[in-house]
Amino acid sequence: MPPTDFERFIQKIQEVKANAEKSKKEIQLIQQIQKQLSKNELERLKKLEQKQYNSTLDETENQEMAAFVHKIEQLHTQRIVAIGMLAQLRGTSVEKISKEFGFQSITNG
Repeated sequence: MPPTDFERFIQKIQEVKANAEKSKKEIQLIQQIQKQLSKNELERLKKLEQKQYNSTLDETENQEMAAFVHKIEQLHTQRIVAIGMLAQLRGTSVEKISKEFGFQSITNG
């Protein structure tokens, strides 16, 4: 039995809703991939790195720098997961998504 106009209409609404949800998820993943330290954090980190280079970093600053390193590692981990999820969502490879965002491939080939 062929679908009625109403059934086709309902199916189209469901397709539009599914595409909107996919787009929303894609936007969230892209935002996660692009997330980085704030401008103020980057400036502070540069100052701490300079002090470390000059061997003038005190214990409090050393702890602050360690916290920055931990935060950067978390951002990288979240970015890697988001790249994988975005690749899966788009039905493409992690390498292609990585290149799209300007990241080098982690493979040796």
